[in-house]
Amino acid sequence: MRRFSTMTFLLGAVLAAQAASADSVKPRTIDMAQNTATEALPGRDILVAGQDAIADGKSPAVIAIDTGDKAITARTKLELSLAPQAVPPGQPYLVVVSLRPADGPSRRIGTVSFFPRRAGVAQIFYFGAAPIAAEIKARGRSRIDLSITLVPVERTQTLTASVRVISARLVEG
Repeated sequence: MRRFSTMTFLLGAVLAAQAASADSVKPRTIDMAQNTATEALPGRDILVAGQDAIADGKSPAVIAIDTGDKAITARTKLELSLAPQAVPPGQPYLVVVSLRPADGPSRRIGTVSFFPRRAGVAQIFYFGAAPIAAEIKARGRSRIDLSITLVPVERTQTLTASVRVISARLVEG
């Protein structure tokens, strides 16, 4: 009986300490797999063309970004805000974000998906900015194009889904 009381007391003390520390500390985290951030990261808008562009199962959305003359560090991330527009049931898809170089094939920056998919509800996605920095260096200018393409999970399926581009920023994270 005494052992049970001691264990109950210790467990209660640990829970009380966790609750007290949770109220006093607001963590700053980025969970790229979950596509969430607990607070806005400092950054700068870089979208210069293509806001409200729509990607669907037939054609990609093409946007232009301009990173300006500020350096892109190893910690810099591309923050892309996208919102599903048409959300037909039973049509799972991936969103592929790629660089569109002046010459040669496009190069994939990353692939994401919406969860849950809700029409008109924007979600923020983060990508490493190293490929963007390399393309800027290769071209010698800070304005480049990105492609946002929808790809069905089942290759034989025709997509009627669509996604709208909301914003693009560079953030330090």
